[in-house]
Amino acid sequence: MDFGSLEATVAERIQYYARIKRVVDYVKRNVGEKLTLEQVASIACMEKTAFSKCFKKRIGVSFSQYLRSYRVATAIAAMRGSDCSITEIAYRTGFSSSGAFARVFKQVTDSSPSSYRREMLRRDGFLVPPGKSAALAKDRSVSDTIREASSDPPEL
Repeated sequence: MDFGSLEATVAERIQYYARIKRVVDYVKRNVGEKLTLEQVASIACMEKTAFSKCFKKRIGVSFSQYLRSYRVATAIAAMRGSDCSITEIAYRTGFSSSGAFARVFKQVTDSSPSSYRREMLRRDGFLVPPGKSAALAKDRSVSDTIREASSDPPEL
């Protein structure tokens, strides 16, 4: 391979990664909206089929798999950073119904959203196992309180 063709290959790869980055940035800004393959392919200035192949080749998963996983990750951050209901979080992260959210959440995490949230709260010391004193849940260390106050809640 000569230097000219190597340079062209590198330039092509950079161009494709720039297109994928535009799509990923768009998804981050619009996670709560209905996002279609046609729409994101257009953002990447590509046809649907070409975009699908390019995305999977460079990211390692299909766009729909990526979108589902990203939405669930955003929902998990919202569960940790807010007291919104699971249904509200489902809609804010782009799911069409709480049932669809629960189904996808379970596929991604092997847990229901409510069980996941309950376990997360238990691990963080906000829920007390049965038989323990309720005062234990309120008795958090100062460092935990400072850590929570300094962390930014997820934007939805």
